Amino acid sequence: MCTSGEPPSEPGGERRLASLLDAIGEGYFEMDAGARLTMVSETLANLLGRSVNTLLGKNACDLALPESGVEVRRVLERALLTGSAPQPVVCGVVHGDGKVSQMEISAALTLGEDGRPSGFRGVFRDVTGRDIAQAMTRATLDSQQTQICVLDERGVIRVVNRAWDFDAGTCGPAAGFEVGGSYLAVLEGHRQSGNGAAAKELEGVQAVLGSRRNSFSLEYAQTGPVKPRWYNLSATPLTISGKASGVVLGRRDITERKLAEEELTTLYKAMDASIDGLALFASGGSALFMNPAFAHLFGCDAPVELAGKVLRDLFPP
Repeated sequence: MCTSGEPPSEPGGERRLASLLDAIGEGYFEMDAGARLTMVSETLANLLGRSVNTLLGKNACDLALPESGVEVRRVLERALLTGSAPQPVVCGVVHGDGKVSQMEISAALTLGEDGRPSGFRGVFRDVTGRDIAQAMTRATLDSQQTQICVLDERGVIRVVNRAWDFDAGTCGPAAGFEVGGSYLAVLEGHRQSGNGAAAKELEGVQAVLGSRRNSFSLEYAQTGPVKPRWYNLSATPLTISGKASGVVLGRRDITERKLAEEELTTLYKAMDASIDGLALFASGGSALFMNPAFAHLFGCDAPVELAGKVLRDLFPP
């Protein structure tokens, strides 16, 4: 977006600018302080499916859908009041045939002879395709069960998916990790509180951000409001146009797997201590587990002495 409020220094500067913008497909306009169009390029007229003559004198806010028009008017009035450049606005714009597309309006203040704001000049850009791509990306992210969080190069959270938000609202692990906040700062706070997992995660994520590691993963337990949960977190570099631009974090809830592993460990310990000979065999006959009492049945002091044996070796047909 143009940030200068000064008019072009040479005669015809606006016309040359309009011609340049026409060449790259952006529609140039000028309007007065009341948002009435005083100059419209052919490209803008074509973008809107209207003629230049029908656009001249028309209020730019009236080209947008009602709710969008209110926002455009608010931004322009604020710019006139503060004397600062208006922020770009994306809004639904109605074409001459009734079709609606998403347009980004970028503008700069123009100054009158008294040096006070007298209107605006800027461009319309059709961003419908961009918005569709963003919507598809959002839908793809939200369809994933893996919790996803995208950090920029400074470790600031830029995007999270629905699974991440849901976990934050129900289980607590993502609390404090909201969009716009510093992921690294939150981890540092947990590290200073003595959280060992946070210290490992902070070191790993910083290493990926600094291109000292190609990836990082960590399994850790997290105390929740009801019961502990376990997570697997991975960090992968985000590269845009060949430049390191941040990190994509993926976190999966592995609580069920960890609980199953704990139950299996408890079972093995109980079987190991049993005075009865106990063993587990796979469907192919290979031994999965043998306790000491089972080894004793075959004249061995320890199960390791039966390593490599299969079911048919121990119990011939």
